[in-house]
Amino acid sequence: MSAFDPTDTYKIIMTGDFNEVEWDFQSNNIKSKTWKPLLYAGFNGDVKISNIIFSCSKSNGCWTKENGDRGGDYIFASGNPAKISVPSNYKFAPEGACGDIKQMKSIWQSDHLPVMAELS
Repeated sequence: MSAFDPTDTYKIIMTGDFNEVEWDFQSNNIKSKTWKPLLYAGFNGDVKISNIIFSCSKSNGCWTKENGDRGGDYIFASGNPAKISVPSNYKFAPEGACGDIKQMKSIWQSDHLPVMAELS
């Protein structure tokens, strides 16, 4: 009896904040760009990323550029590796805004940047 391989028919896409699982805090790099998320369910297929972006973590939520402490927000895809980026229309806070309470009230804030992936 052979196992069903869904990648024969479907593309598997997984998203999430994976920095606690695969991030190496000493080298400030990801341990692997390939992952087998459903291995224990009997599916041996890989999902992959092609690049790392530093989209995590700003405790004050004020991002003036892509300069997080580490990577971790990923969109993995089966087949070709997903190319991850911050959306080009994301509005970073203007320089100097992080210390200005009035400006901060009008800026979207999160400890993570939004990410998107180009899948092929």
